[in-house]
Amino acid sequence: MVCGPSCSGFCAAISLWGIIFLAIVGGLFWNQSVGLFEDLPDLSKNDWGKTSDEIDKIIIDNYQQAAKNCWIAMGISVAVFILSVLRFMQTIKRN
Repeated sequence: MVCGPSCSGFCAAISLWGIIFLAIVGGLFWNQSVGLFEDLPDLSKNDWGKTSDEIDKIIIDNYQQAAKNCWIAMGISVAVFILSVLRFMQTIKRN
């Protein structure tokens, strides 16, 4: 047996925590939380000559992309959670 009930239960718990955490962080990025500004990618050297409106648009796009990345990672955590719970149920039934 590759993954017993303890391991699959632990993976399910960590995945559930990841789902909650990534959903919250994704929501904060989507709402453009100032506290997460430092986690955005830096502006490139080509962006320095642009107007403030163009830079604002770049920053908003970076916030939205970071939110989407969090939600993609959350989707992966959902898949891991489902697989872990299924494996946990399978090992419990067997015993």
